[in-house]
Amino acid sequence: MGKIITFTGSREGVRWDQVKHGLRELRERNYDIDQMIFGGARGADTIALIAASYLFPEVHKLVIVPNTVWHQPKAASPAIVRYADEIIEMKHPAFPQVRAYYARDDEMVRRATHVIAFYGYKRCPNIYVGGTGHTVLNAKTRDIKVKCYFNDRLDPPPRGDWAKKNPKNS
Repeated sequence: MGKIITFTGSREGVRWDQVKHGLRELRERNYDIDQMIFGGARGADTIALIAASYLFPEVHKLVIVPNTVWHQPKAASPAIVRYADEIIEMKHPAFPQVRAYYARDDEMVRRATHVIAFYGYKRCPNIYVGGTGHTVLNAKTRDIKVKCYFNDRLDPPPRGDWAKKNPKNS
């Protein structure tokens, strides 16, 4: 049986070359990959989906989104429709707002044999922050192999009330 790889990552700061490096490294290892799973968000999810479509055209690409494709960011929806082989929309009244994102992340991990995470900043002491961190921690608690790639050009965002002062960046 081939591997099922879930991709997760930051919405901001992730670079194309960072994602392509991770995918090329994956290609060089000659893994037997049956499926790649993406979360459908802007940033790392969308970059990884597009890059994987070119680097792994033979692999089935599944995108799992909270709510519907058209509820995703404008930067992500067209890419999902164009590059996904299959889309699962988790539109269920039991998953409102933020809970829907965590339900999506949990479903991505539940299906995976491996998780690859792309962070939009340099390595920091706590990689278990936000949706990407939730996905990574969830995978590790299930003994799923995780590989993280960091943007070596950006420092992590400051802690404290930074997100409150900069809501568009949180």
